[in-house]
Amino acid sequence: MGVQKIAFLFLTITTPTREDLWKNFFKGGVRQDGHRLYTIYCHAKLRERVPPQSMVFPHLIDDHVDTSWATISLVRASLLLLRAALADPYNTRFILVSETCSPIVDFMTAYTTVMTQPCSSFSFNPNYNGTRDHEVRYRRFPNKKLIPSNRFMKAHQWWVLHREAAELCAQGRHMKEFERVFASDEHYFINICALYRMPFLNTRRTFVEFDHDRSHPKVFHELSLRFLQELRKQGYLFMRKIRRPTLFIP
Repeated sequence: MGVQKIAFLFLTITTPTREDLWKNFFKGGVRQDGHRLYTIYCHAKLRERVPPQSMVFPHLIDDHVDTSWATISLVRASLLLLRAALADPYNTRFILVSETCSPIVDFMTAYTTVMTQPCSSFSFNPNYNGTRDHEVRYRRFPNKKLIPSNRFMKAHQWWVLHREAAELCAQGRHMKEFERVFASDEHYFINICALYRMPFLNTRRTFVEFDHDRSHPKVFHELSLRFLQELRKQGYLFMRKIRRPTLFIP
């Protein structure tokens, strides 16, 4: 019997910003008997600009869609990644990451954490219903009978899925209903899981800090070791927007 693996789904523009951190991370994912505890899949918006020496170049998936920010195209690209990863029966966990995402723990910490999760996980606001954002976005969701207003959810797009949930989402059910919803990648996966009663946790595994107006993720040019330790204590495994070079201070 094969070993259970985590499928890392890189949804990028070109190459990961901090390939150096990822390469070091994945070194810890190879057992002494040579078995890898991970697989890598990449959908790059500008795949022709991914250099052959890039870590993700050998892992570019064959299928491709044009993507643009805050549209259903990002859901389509994520589904292509899921379908490619599901072809390997030993992939039992699926983590979506962006090109600006970097690991902040060692591989075995991430592997143990994700493998022992009882179900999938999203990061979401349980009090989203009734907010102005909810009102505006739900207005563009056409099938009110399918998902009533009080059940319409929003989550950060960087999820962790168990295989059963990944298989469900990969079917692409009800895609048409989400086509006009703004930032549908923040709605499709969590709502499909909820609709079909797939269990999930409200747990953030990828840290992101937004600017004061909440419009853009903050870019980190320096990080303190104390700050990283605090994130690890809170259960974060990855972090967005660590630029290169980044100054690490005590």
